[in-house]
Amino acid sequence: MSTGKISWIIILVLVLCLSLAIPVLAANTFDKIEIPGLFNDSTPYQLQLLFKLIADYNPSLAKEQRNLVCKAILSEANATGFDPFFISSIIAAESSFCPNAVSPCAARGLMQLTACVSNAMNINNPFDIQENIYAGTRFLKYLKGRFSEPNLILAAYNAGPTRVARIGRVPRILETICYIRKVNITYNSLRQKLFSLLQDAAKKPLLCRTIGAITGKDISPAHSFLARNSNYPDPLNSPEGFIYDRKRSFIVFV
Repeated sequence: MSTGKISWIIILVLVLCLSLAIPVLAANTFDKIEIPGLFNDSTPYQLQLLFKLIADYNPSLAKEQRNLVCKAILSEANATGFDPFFISSIIAAESSFCPNAVSPCAARGLMQLTACVSNAMNINNPFDIQENIYAGTRFLKYLKGRFSEPNLILAAYNAGPTRVARIGRVPRILETICYIRKVNITYNSLRQKLFSLLQDAAKKPLLCRTIGAITGKDISPAHSFLARNSNYPDPLNSPEGFIYDRKRSFIVFV
């Protein structure tokens, strides 16, 4: 058997194996997570994890740009109803959080907008962080209207909605299968970390209230978590563009 035929057989086997191994998005959803009870507002924890994710993928990205990426993700997640971790996982897979990324197919920016999507969304500068994430999330919202299953939405974002609609399933394209798997792994990891942080923080309210009563300071579980994580920037205290109201526990974009 020739080397060429052997190579094709190996590729086909890999595609088949990967197509059977695509993980399922946590809880089979990409909508905004609702946390019941005391920690229903999980934004401080999400923001902390987003900063860490961006730093891991693109450590050279300037602090101001990291702030802007986080601001845009949370803002557009709120506007579209998507889980910000879903959007972030797509950006990680598409561009590794490089705002100036350009693919061999000329897709541009954080969410790798094609010329077709940019034109449809009236985007003048696909390398602009806010414009890019706005257009990318609106395209995802359009795809959600056509394909309700998360992995089909990801397949359509990567391989095109026409192809996915025609065959009614994830195409057996190695790049698409690997892309879906990467987004799933990142997304599930972020969700697991979020719930671990919330679970850990839920054990501290009584202690925080006691310390607060003694010291007269607002020692919230969120503050407790941030105070012990000094290895990377505190996104709630320092970055321009964010105001964190600890008493009311929400973030205001300015």
